[in-house]
Amino acid sequence: MEYRESPEPDRDLSPADTGVLLGPLSAESERAILNWCASFGLLGVLPQRVLHVTFSPRGSIQTQYIRTGIGWVACERDIRNPDTRAQRPSVIVQALVGANISVEPISRTGARFFPDVPTEFQEPFDYPQPLTDTFWKAYAERLDDFLAGARALKQFLVGLRLRRSRKLRRVHAAFTGGPSVEIQPLIAPSGLGVRLSQNGKVSLSLAGGTLLASLALMLVEDLSSGALLQCPCGQLFLSTAYQARYCSSTCQWRFDQCYYRTRHK
Repeated sequence: MEYRESPEPDRDLSPADTGVLLGPLSAESERAILNWCASFGLLGVLPQRVLHVTFSPRGSIQTQYIRTGIGWVACERDIRNPDTRAQRPSVIVQALVGANISVEPISRTGARFFPDVPTEFQEPFDYPQPLTDTFWKAYAERLDDFLAGARALKQFLVGLRLRRSRKLRRVHAAFTGGPSVEIQPLIAPSGLGVRLSQNGKVSLSLAGGTLLASLALMLVEDLSSGALLQCPCGQLFLSTAYQARYCSSTCQWRFDQCYYRTRHK
């Protein structure tokens, strides 16, 4: 990923943009992300982070959406009951990195991920239930949110590489809690499903509630079958052989030739 040499003079970087470091992406990197999203879809940062949503009342009913291990559940509260008074429309969200949980007005979330909703209707708007077809048709993801999800996944990989050094492992764990803590927010929307075959055989399967969670699950599944290593070319690869050094025979041949030429200069 590459960035432009200097930010646009009329563009103010938001706090979420500070992780971008150098400002706006280059045109080539923007096209690469757009092509990737056209092939695989958006990461689903909003349903990845949201735990609980409370909407504006509709007559005597106030609807809430709650994320559970089996998906999203709608709960209707009769606000005529004194014990279930109307609550302010809000969203409970968790961080992509770490265990922080916060509450924000639903208008702020709506403005960020549903840009087609007019400003005056962002709080009373009847937002669709997450992960439904209606939800995905109206949903949008800003570049900084997309990059935040990608960086969270990359940070987990960086933590795994640092574990090979005792000093770096301790420093990394002191600041982040370690890879085992970093992966939890990424796989949080996942659920365990049961599949029944025609012959009655029962099997278990993991289902990610978002594309980001699915990518994290696939990564963890791959890691469970081998160690994560880094080739001198920079490519990450998995191997069960502790002495493995190269991601492919081509890379091994290339670096062997480079080493040979250096020795016989």
